[in-house]
Amino acid sequence: MPEGIGYGSPPRLVSVETGFGKGQASAADTLQRQNARQEEVVAKAIEQQSERSGERADRLARQADQVENRSDTRVQLAGLGQRVDISV
Repeated sequence: MPEGIGYGSPPRLVSVETGFGKGQASAADTLQRQNARQEEVVAKAIEQQSERSGERADRLARQADQVENRSDTRVQLAGLGQRVDISV
C-alpha cells in the first residue's frame, strides 16, 4: 500500500507552496524597496526644510543687526546735536 497516508507528499502541493513563498518574497522585496524610497524622499524633504530654516535664521539675524545698527546710529546722531553748539 505505497499510496497510503504517510508515503511521500503530492508534487502539486509542494509546487503551490513554493510558488506562494516566492510571491511573498517578491512582494516583501517590493515593499522593502518602496519603504526605502519613501525614507529617501522624506529625508530629502527634511534636509531641504532644514536648509530653508537655516537660511531664514541667517536672514533674520542680518535684519536684526541692521536694525540694531540703525538704532545705534540714530542715538549717536541725536547725541551729537546736544554736545555741539550749532546756534548762530
